[in-house]
Amino acid sequence: MKYTTIQVILKAFALLTMGLISVAFFLLKYPTNQIFVSQGEIDSTKYGYNLYESSGEVFTFGFPLNDFYYHGFSKSHLLNVVSESANGGLMEDFLVVLKDVFLNQKSMKLVFKGKNSDGNGEVDYGVKYFGNRIEIDRKISLSKNFDAIGESIVICPGCLVTDNKHRVYLNQGFLTQNMFDFTAKMNLTPLIVGKDQFLPVGISGIIILDKNGKVRMQIPTYPNEQASMQEGWSLLEIRIPVQSARSVTIKQIIYL
Repeated sequence: MKYTTIQVILKAFALLTMGLISVAFFLLKYPTNQIFVSQGEIDSTKYGYNLYESSGEVFTFGFPLNDFYYHGFSKSHLLNVVSESANGGLMEDFLVVLKDVFLNQKSMKLVFKGKNSDGNGEVDYGVKYFGNRIEIDRKISLSKNFDAIGESIVICPGCLVTDNKHRVYLNQGFLTQNMFDFTAKMNLTPLIVGKDQFLPVGISGIIILDKNGKVRMQIPTYPNEQASMQEGWSLLEIRIPVQSARSVTIKQIIYL
């Protein structure tokens, strides 16, 4: 039996519709909350994104209780209390699947709502991965104007913050003889910095090394940005100035 052109189109449309419905039911049951990357996997939870590397190191990012906003000399967490957290929803997950199939781009989204010291806030984190590159989009809406955002990453315990000038940064009390021996072996110059003290200017890239000296993560930085660290909390922060407003969207790039 021969099919007319209209019949062929209708049959193709019916098959496509059934396929889309099947994908929708699958996403309702299994929402997108995991991305496999070259070095392991990224999982989304109500506590943000965790990068679990196959070597055992763990990094945490995309969590409003770790990120900051600045107003002049005042510094506060984006949210002090999270009242609601969710992924991007069915439509967002559906678009994620389409991008994965047609663009080979893997992504996830987390939305947090809550309160900070100045009122209410909502922070949306979008993560995209392709090649060896992670892009983190932060869409921030707060009750009060701010003029800078502190993007924070909790790095792996025992890992070191270095830069493109072969310097390793340490807080007071972490410079032991073993650390001296390690920095000498790696040909790194140790610099003592205080908690929340900004690293020297002129850095174009921050490099995270594991305890064996292997590069785990590289983060490009730009002249208007300032980096600091709290080694006791394994917290690396990059302060990015923005135009004073109550809402902003900014992008962060990480290379694995």
